[in-house]
Amino acid sequence: LITVANGQGVPICGSGNIILESSIVLKDDLHVPQLANSLISVQKLTKDLNCSVTFFSTYCVFQDLAMGKTILTAKEQSGLYLLESDDQRKTKIMSQQATSETWANSQIWLHHKRLGHPSFNLIKSLFPHLFTKESVESFNCDICQLSKHHRASYPISNKKSTSPFDLIHFDVWGPIVESIFGAKWFVTFIDDCTRVT
Repeated sequence: LITVANGQGVPICGSGNIILESSIVLKDDLHVPQLANSLISVQKLTKDLNCSVTFFSTYCVFQDLAMGKTILTAKEQSGLYLLESDDQRKTKIMSQQATSETWANSQIWLHHKRLGHPSFNLIKSLFPHLFTKESVESFNCDICQLSKHHRASYPISNKKSTSPFDLIHFDVWGPIVESIFGAKWFVTFIDDCTRVT
């Protein structure tokens, strides 16, 4: 008999081995038809498969101690961890790898912006662990492209004024540190003919 949570004894109808996947065999399993779900002892599983188990809030991972390879995953549902099939696990691992790459990509962009848009080669030298799957050439920053464009200089004008005050050039400059009289800006005026300021 097996005693369940309500204290009732449930009969065992048999025992044997169960093949979960091609390389995973659960030994000496008990067959109890009256149980609504199949239950696995974590202690027995880790001992039989020579693996470790890490529990997270929404899933747990079984890893082979010899190889470090993930052999089983289980998803939390209503307080129990349900084993996933091989296909579900492969999909989850691929999803986690994609999430990891997306995270690295976002961290590269974050550092690029926070450090004032340095080159991605510099970012790679500062944070090489972020570039395990990314190449420097795959990053193009629009702001960097635009800021490095150089505008053509104004064409040289051969037109000169012939008398004073025909053409005045002026420039507004500021704000600067406030003067004792409260001024923060100044304006320069240059006469084109005499070049007097």
